[in-house]
Amino acid sequence: VNVTAIPSVASSVSASPSSICAGGSSSLSGSCSVGTLSWYSDAGLTTTLPSNIVSPSTTTTYYGVCVSGTCKSTGSSVTVNVSAIPSLVVPTATSKSNVCPVITVDVTSLQPAAVSGITYEWHTVSTNPSASNLVTTPSTAPSGTYYLYGKSTGGCYSAASSAVTATVNNCVPCSPVDPGTASA
Repeated sequence: VNVTAIPSVASSVSASPSSICAGGSSSLSGSCSVGTLSWYSDAGLTTTLPSNIVSPSTTTTYYGVCVSGTCKSTGSSVTVNVSAIPSLVVPTATSKSNVCPVITVDVTSLQPAAVSGITYEWHTVSTNPSASNLVTTPSTAPSGTYYLYGKSTGGCYSAASSAVTATVNNCVPCSPVDPGTASA
């Protein structure tokens, strides 16, 4: 009679990243001292995942199990948190110019009303917003093309708005008037 010991519980179970935006994916990992690591989508350990790469649409818990022959360990759980992608943000206009004597443009004045849980960010690109293309002072932006994004508390970005053109017009200083030559 062959007796197979029940494998130890999977260790170092993790998801990378553990938080994703809807439509994103996460890689599940862990290790087994005996047997092979398998992933399940239910606590009853009846539905095996086809891969360790998951793309849940809502926050989901997965179970890593060490399998040796027909024996399974108990499941070690890991949760992948899913944040919704914010709705498209529509600026109130697609162009803005400075008002002299100011030589910058306040593009924040084109933002719609605030939405709970969403912050607005201006970027210089229409895809893949990041810190490297963030407009750090949108209230004093130079001439250029900018895109408005909504960013959730989970770090998820909306699609880019339509392009917004900021134009800085030259501000010609007024010449002082000589009171002796001024006409009445």
